[in-house]
Amino acid sequence: TNLLDQAISLGFFEAEISEHQIRINLSKNQADILLTLNSGPRYHFGKTEFIQTGYSFEQKFLQRYLPYVLGQPYQMGLVNTLQSHLSNTAYFSNLSVTPTPDKKTHTVNITVETATQKRVKYTLGLGYGTETGARITLGSDIRYVNSRGDYLTLAIQASKIYQEVIASY
Repeated sequence: TNLLDQAISLGFFEAEISEHQIRINLSKNQADILLTLNSGPRYHFGKTEFIQTGYSFEQKFLQRYLPYVLGQPYQMGLVNTLQSHLSNTAYFSNLSVTPTPDKKTHTVNITVETATQKRVKYTLGLGYGTETGARITLGSDIRYVNSRGDYLTLAIQASKIYQEVIASY
């Protein structure tokens, strides 16, 4: 099972064990195991389709997260890397990455379904420091300013001693 799972994870979706034998030699206390794996053709990455719910990003922006190119030999690890890259952004609340092998073309098409987070996230912080005294922090993250994925962070920190405004784009 592990051998077949490894073959499939490397794109050999038609792999099968055609021969399996265990030969036991009792007089020598030995056993020989014979396994023959017919791998079949190796599949390659086909098209990647993004199905977006909520805000829609440009395809060019989403494509930059792909760790593979069209026609590259399929590896399940690269599909997992894609899911990890997208999960580590602040853009999506739900994410599904589904590979679909096509036996006719020996390709694996990838469907990525996304649902975006709320556009704006607000933060509030209260604290006390020996150098600043009581302080308050108000902030907001605008997770997607446009369809290119631009991100804006604003924060205001105020205390009796100092005030600070932070903005990053």
